[in-house]
Amino acid sequence: MKPEAFGSNGRMIVDWPDNMGFVEGEIKTINRNNPLPKRWDRVGGNGGVNFTLLPDNEIPYTYDQRAIPYLENPSARHVGTFDNESYFDVWI
Repeated sequence: MKPEAFGSNGRMIVDWPDNMGFVEGEIKTINRNNPLPKRWDRVGGNGGVNFTLLPDNEIPYTYDQRAIPYLENPSARHVGTFDNESYFDVWI
């Protein structure tokens, strides 16, 4: 978190790395040849936007591996699937 910790709206002010931690030259466009992963996993409230794919063994990454603080809240974990075919068919 940044030194000021919380904004006037009460939300945390996170000190995110540049490019959200992505290596600039390795960012790729999502398309039919580079689709989104079919299975995803996310920890957080309904308004969250940060997802991760599930590893091949389907065991979700730990909080430490995600570099997020651990708070016991099983209802904050969400797993789902993404239908790439339907997504890309919309854009034809």
